[in-house]
Amino acid sequence: MPAASPARSGSSSESSTANQAYQPFGMVSRTKAGTVTKPTLVNTLSVWIIAITPLLMAGVAVGVVSYLAEFYTLFMQGGLVVIFAVATIAFAIRDQRELSAAGHLRTASPAWLLLTPLAYLISRTVEVKRQSGYAGGALLVWLLAVGAVVGAGFLFPEWITKIAIATGHF
Repeated sequence: MPAASPARSGSSSESSTANQAYQPFGMVSRTKAGTVTKPTLVNTLSVWIIAITPLLMAGVAVGVVSYLAEFYTLFMQGGLVVIFAVATIAFAIRDQRELSAAGHLRTASPAWLLLTPLAYLISRTVEVKRQSGYAGGALLVWLLAVGAVVGAGFLFPEWITKIAIATGHF
């Protein structure tokens, strides 16, 4: 039995060395055991697009009402909302993937968008701040964009009137 033990331990050390060098399909762990580095990526292009979505929606609505008023119906208004909602979900999924690839261990779920983009951006800001130490500015930009749209409604009430007339509510 003692003769088999050294041979077995020798082959074990050789196989563990060989296993450490062998990485199938180039799979290499991003983190070492016991070490976690702070991710440096906080903002992505996708989150900035989500942040300015209120401005984009308002701009498209005003543009269509101004130049194609006869086509601006309740059906088109609903269609624009659906298109922007699907695009926002797609950008949130892309944002989540980019953050995961950058080393974030936890990211905000795009399911938060079922409530509102505000809920997603708050959840995302909390997770990113917790892991990287930086919050990013997407939440603030979204709040400013919503404020700008509301402010534009007060400054240019004729846009609201045009939208109401085009949809048959006036």
